[in-house]
Amino acid sequence: MCLSNAYKETGTDTELLCQYVSNVEVENGVVLLTTLTGEEMRVEGTVKKIDLINNTVVIGAA
Repeated sequence: MCLSNAYKETGTDTELLCQYVSNVEVENGVVLLTTLTGEEMRVEGTVKKIDLINNTVVIGAA
């Protein structure tokens, strides 16, 4: 099973937003992250990078 960590990138800073992300959806400038336990987090921005080897999702400013 591959679960990812999601990070928000603003300028030179990177902040961990959510761990154990199992699903990522993007709609109208909002990224919806869903964890393995079903918790949801909505983040304004766009997906900048998804690294499947290192299990990371990076979200940048909208």
